[in-house]
Amino acid sequence: MADDNGYDDDGNFVGERGWDKPKRTYKALEFVLDRAWDNKWAMNLSYTLAYGRGNAEGPVNTDTGFDDTGRTEAFDNPFVNLGGYGPLPNDRRHQIKGRGTYAFNENWEVGATLDAQSGQPINGFGVGNPFDSTDFFSFYICVENCDSEIPSERVYEHSPRGSYGHLPWTFDVGASISYLRDFGSSKLRVDFVVFNLLDQRKVIAVDETRQDTIGNDENPFFLNGTAYQLPRSAQIRVALDF
Repeated sequence: MADDNGYDDDGNFVGERGWDKPKRTYKALEFVLDRAWDNKWAMNLSYTLAYGRGNAEGPVNTDTGFDDTGRTEAFDNPFVNLGGYGPLPNDRRHQIKGRGTYAFNENWEVGATLDAQSGQPINGFGVGNPFDSTDFFSFYICVENCDSEIPSERVYEHSPRGSYGHLPWTFDVGASISYLRDFGSSKLRVDFVVFNLLDQRKVIAVDETRQDTIGNDENPFFLNGTAYQLPRSAQIRVALDF
């Protein structure tokens, strides 16, 4: 595909294209139900409906795994963000959070937490673009003549953000039991806490590189899991206040 912007087939600069202006919008609606602590029980429950859209996540790029803060590849090249407006990694459409505490008496308390959220959008990244021979993450996939050494002969298709749906919902339930004792001027608190009580192991990140080199077939690891929920764990915390 030839174009009057970028570089010609001989590598000569013929004009600029791309350099899209960074855009990022987050909109959310939150509903909260709260019951204040009265020395017997307390509860807080919230539901958030959220939309995160744009072409730049911010200081890091979660979807490409670039976590060197403030030095992402997003604008290293005019074509990295070209055609890249869409749902960002923080576009977790639904989130439910809850926590509660109940005291049996002055010495024993139990608590529980819930964090349930829908998964982030999944992209299918390429590494080339229809306008020159540069090789960066992009929102374009080469589909024809990809082995050609002449860039203008290659044919690309747009691969928009979020084209591959969303990751699955994750559920994280926590529980705790606490022992409290008042020794006059001193107070003791011992907590036994369990994280991820249900031992959920849902995938929370996948390989989003659909095409890892120009001219290559689809990356065989595309959509394979790269990160998962941490397994169930427990912790004992002791606090003594003099």
